[in-house]
Amino acid sequence: MAERLRSDVAGAELPGASVTISIGLTSYHPGDVARDLLIRADRALYCAKQGGRNRIEVMTAERAVVPVADMAEGEDAR
Repeated sequence: MAERLRSDVAGAELPGASVTISIGLTSYHPGDVARDLLIRADRALYCAKQGGRNRIEVMTAERAVVPVADMAEGEDAR
């Protein structure tokens, strides 16, 4: 779903400058509180912007950042 949103925004024909988005994702893990999710998603978003923008990055509970393009097909982070 995130990749479709990113792609749709990048492909939209809007007047003026082109528009892209970067997305930072994470998933809930037992014991997480809202702050844990927000911190991981924010770090993933920062990595997406640093990696060239117009990207999606996923941060695991182990704090590893995985570009969506590098994820195995069928994983549910998109």
